[in-house]
Amino acid sequence: MRLRRPRFGPRGSGSWFVLLALVAFAPARAATPLTESGFASRVDELRETGQITWEEGLLLQFQRVFAPGELPAGLRSDDAIPTKSATGLVWEFERMRGGLSIPVRALIEGYLAPRSAEHEYVTAHFRFAYDTSGEGAVPAEDLD
Repeated sequence: MRLRRPRFGPRGSGSWFVLLALVAFAPARAATPLTESGFASRVDELRETGQITWEEGLLLQFQRVFAPGELPAGLRSDDAIPTKSATGLVWEFERMRGGLSIPVRALIEGYLAPRSAEHEYVTAHFRFAYDTSGEGAVPAEDLD
């Protein structure tokens, strides 16, 4: 059986299109803000190199979602893309809760604890708690 080299001519013009598309979008991709997967990859890298423990990595992932200002400066990003869902993260915490140190468990439980608020709006799937006065209040123009 003889292997053929890919053709970059009239018959193989699709390959040129793919190559041009990759080159055209490379600069845009390199300039994108830190995504969930990019952050998770960075945390995994820190774990693998022994710079942080598994537990510290879990805490960093919770901080990215619930308290980005508490992240170490090297992992903080002003233009980070918000996390779409923390369901997998919460599931991992629930599964490993017994093996976590008391301080880390308390911090994560604090992030997950329901907040008290002046008002609540309950739907079939969600509970929204909000304030109309004080530091975390909804702006007056949005109170309709």
